[in-house]
Amino acid sequence: MAKAIATTTLLQHYTLKMCSSHTRGTEMDYEFKSPVSQDIEDACKLPTADARRTELRRLAQQSHELNDILNDDVMSEICISDLIKDNYPKFRGSPSALIGMLPEEVLILIAEEGKSVSGIEDDIMKAIVVPSKWGVKSSTTKHGYVLGLHKDYEGFVTKSDNTTTVEKEEEDMDTEKLDMETLLAVYDCLRSLGGHHANVIKEMNSRFPDKHIDTSLNALILNRKSMKKDPDYTLPVNVPSELDQFVIPCCKSLGLSTDFDDSGAEYPNDGLPHPDDITDEDIKAVATLGLSDANLKTADQVLTGLGANVSLSEMLEERKQFADATVSASKQLEELKQELAKAQSKSAFAKPTSVAASNAASNPAKTDSTPLQVDVVWKTASDLFPDMTSCSFDVPTFNWKTPHPDVPEIDPNYVFRGEYVANVLFCLLSNKKGYISGHTGTGKTTLIEQVCAVLKYPFKRVNFDSEITRMDLVGREVLVTDGKGGTQSKFVDGILPKAVGMPCVLCLDEIDFIRPDVAYVLQRALESKGFTVLEDGDRFIQPHEMFRIMATGNTKGQGDDTGAYQGARHQSLAFLDRFSMFMTIPYLDEKREVELITSHVSGFPKPKAQELVRFANEVREAFQNGSIYTSVSIRGLTTCAETYAHYLPYMKNEEETLNYALETSIMNRCTQQDFANISEIATRVFTGEMEFTYQ
Repeated sequence: MAKAIATTTLLQHYTLKMCSSHTRGTEMDYEFKSPVSQDIEDACKLPTADARRTELRRLAQQSHELNDILNDDVMSEICISDLIKDNYPKFRGSPSALIGMLPEEVLILIAEEGKSVSGIEDDIMKAIVVPSKWGVKSSTTKHGYVLGLHKDYEGFVTKSDNTTTVEKEEEDMDTEKLDMETLLAVYDCLRSLGGHHANVIKEMNSRFPDKHIDTSLNALILNRKSMKKDPDYTLPVNVPSELDQFVIPCCKSLGLSTDFDDSGAEYPNDGLPHPDDITDEDIKAVATLGLSDANLKTADQVLTGLGANVSLSEMLEERKQFADATVSASKQLEELKQELAKAQSKSAFAKPTSVAASNAASNPAKTDSTPLQVDVVWKTASDLFPDMTSCSFDVPTFNWKTPHPDVPEIDPNYVFRGEYVANVLFCLLSNKKGYISGHTGTGKTTLIEQVCAVLKYPFKRVNFDSEITRMDLVGREVLVTDGKGGTQSKFVDGILPKAVGMPCVLCLDEIDFIRPDVAYVLQRALESKGFTVLEDGDRFIQPHEMFRIMATGNTKGQGDDTGAYQGARHQSLAFLDRFSMFMTIPYLDEKREVELITSHVSGFPKPKAQELVRFANEVREAFQNGSIYTSVSIRGLTTCAETYAHYLPYMKNEEETLNYALETSIMNRCTQQDFANISEIATRVFTGEMEFTYQ
C-alpha cells in the first residue's frame, strides 16, 4: 500500500486530520417488501453512506462466493454491454469492481439472494446488458437506470422520503474545509485515475471557484515538480473515503472510473495519453499553464509566501524554451522517420514503371484486348487504404488502358483492417507467400480480392477440393482437329502455367483441402524459381516479375481441431514451409461490424444492427468453445439484415420480421440442439418477444 501513490504521506496526513469531522451521507431508512435478515436491517440503519455501503458490500461478499455468483460468463456479458462501455470506460471487469459500483438496493438483493431471491446473477446481467427491457429507470444516474436492478425486483427495497442520496450529498459537499493541501491530494487522485492535467485543473477550478485553482494549485504543482517530488501517476492509487465527496463528482464530470472502494483497494491507472495523441498545442499549453499576467503575478506571490527559491515566471520561461525545443525536435524526428521509411522501401523492393502483360488472358478468344505493356504507378499505401494512416511506404497500382478481365470490382462497403492489409501489401511488395487462416466468413479471400481491386492487380482464384488433380493445375493433352479432316494432340495449359507468366495474384483458396500428392506440384511455383511443364517437353516458364501467390484456409494446415471443417487435411511440413508469412483473420470488431451492416443495408437502424452483432458474437463464442457447431459469418449477418429490411413493410411487426430473417438466413441450417442453443441466445439479446420453431 505504501507504493500505491507517491503522495501516500500527504493522503495519510489528510485522512487523520479529517476523519473526526467527516460525515459523508445521512441516516437512510429502508422499507422492505418481504422480511430480510437482521444483519441487513442493522446495516441499513448505519448513520453514514460510507458505513452502510461498506457493511452491505461485506454482507454481499460473505453471503456467496463472488466468483460463483458473478462468474466468467456473467462478467463477460456485462463487460461488453453498451451501458458499461458508454458510462464506465475504466471498468476492470472483476466481480469486486462491479460490487463497488452497484447501488445499495442491489447489494441488499445479493446479500439476501440465498434467503428470498433466486437467480440474482442472471437478473443483474439482464438489467445491465439490456436495461431498456429488464432494467429499472432512475432520474439520478447519467445513464437513466438503477445499475443492476432487475424490473422484477422493483419495490423490493424502497427508501423513505427523508432519504438523502449519494448524488445529493455530492452537491452539498463541504468546501470550507478544503485547504491547498487537501486540494493537492484530490488533484493527485484524479491524475492517478487517468485525468489529464489540463482537464483536471479546469474541472477543479469550476467546482471550487473560490480556491483559485488555476493559479494557486498550479503554482504548488509546478513548485513540487521543480523539487522533483512529483508522484508517479502510473502506479495504482488508493482513494481514502474522506476524499470521496470531492473525487467522485469530479470523476463523473471527467468520465473517469468511480469503481474504487473505501477499503483502499488498488486499481491500475491506464488513462495516461498515448504519446501519439499529444499535439504541439498540448506541449505548449503545459509549458505556459494558460496563465494571464495578473494570475502569474498572484502565483509568484503565493510561491514567495511559501518560501520558493525561484519565481513562477522564471520556471515558465524555462519550460517554454524546453517545450519549443521539444516541438521542433518532434517534427524533425517525424520527418526523419518518413524519409527513412521511404529510403528503406526504395532499397528493399524494385519499382518497375512498366511491365509486360501476358496475352494469355482469362478469355483466350479475346487476347487482343489485353495490352502488351501496362504502366505501373507507385502510390503511398495510406492514400489508398484510409485505415493505414501510419504506413507511408509505396505500393504498385496498374494503369490498364482497357479494363482487364481479371481485375476484381471494388466493394464500396468492404471494411479494410490496417494490420492485415499491411501484411498483404508486404507480401505483394516482397514476393513473399502469405497463408491466411480463419473461421468461415471472416473475410480471408475477400481481403486479398479487395486489395487487388484497389491496386487494379489481376486476381486469379483456385478453389481446392479433393477432386483437384495435377492435370487441372499443370495442363493436359487434348485432341483437336487439324483443319484437314484429321486430329492431332495439343497440350492445353492449366491454371499454373497461365498464371505464372502474367502479372497477377494467384489465390489458392481453401488450400487446407488439397490432396498431399497435388500439393507437391505447387512447391516449385511457391519457390519463385520458375515452373517446368514436364508434360509439354520440359517447357520452362519464367515467372513474371509481378506474379504473386497467396493462400487461404479455415485451418492452419495442421488439420481441423474444431470438427467444423470436414475434409480439411493435415498438410506436409515441407509444403507449409514454402509459405513465408502466416496470419489469422478474426471476425470484425463490434463497432466495424455495426458500421458494415448500416452501410451495406441502407436505412438499417443502428440499435438493431448492434443487437445483431451482439447476437453474432455470442454465437461465435459458443462455436469457438465447442458448445455449438454453427457460426455466424459476416455474409450471414448481412443477409439477415437484408432479409429484415426487405420483409419489414410486409409483416405484422418488427419481432415477427426479425424472427423470420434469423430463421431463414442463420438458424434453419442448424441441428435441433444448435437451434435450441441459438434460440436461447437470441431471446436474451434481442428486445421484444422472440419465438422460434424448429423445422
